[in-house]
Amino acid sequence: MPSSSEKAGLAFSVSRMKNYLKTKKEIGRIGECAPVYLTATLEYLSAECLELAGNTTKDNMKKRVTPEFIKFAIKNDEELNCLFGPHLEDELGDHAWESYFNLKKVHAQVHSEQSKSKDAYPYLSYLLGQALEKIVLTAIKLRNGATLSSREIQSAVRFVLPGELAKHAISEGVKAVTKYTSV
Repeated sequence: MPSSSEKAGLAFSVSRMKNYLKTKKEIGRIGECAPVYLTATLEYLSAECLELAGNTTKDNMKKRVTPEFIKFAIKNDEELNCLFGPHLEDELGDHAWESYFNLKKVHAQVHSEQSKSKDAYPYLSYLLGQALEKIVLTAIKLRNGATLSSREIQSAVRFVLPGELAKHAISEGVKAVTKYTSV
């Protein structure tokens, strides 16, 4: 029996995202597709960040993606800077977010020829965790009934992510949910 992530065609774990949502007491019930949509959105954001950071790394004639290249890539992208800008200089603290995001798989899909520094994934995981918190808190505020559905996640993505970033993230979310429900 394939996992939820495999059914949706995702590298990030849908079940871990569902477990994260369960820790939020104010959510109540969670719709079947809500964690799929949220996972697809965050996977898209990670791919976007890793692609830009990889391009920045190449432009600087280096072979290793570092947190500095991730910061530089995000600062130079208007929409990513709008989303992550307030958190770029934060202290990382613990590495609690790392288990939620399989960045190694996504990095291999985007820039397989590049390595990464030991601090690159924890740094990007932290930024993705901040985006996850914003999206979930917004979805909770938008929830109509007792169940948090993919519709609320989609609306939250539209509110939290700027412009084209939101459009592409929504597209990835819809694609993952469609694939998940058709299997």
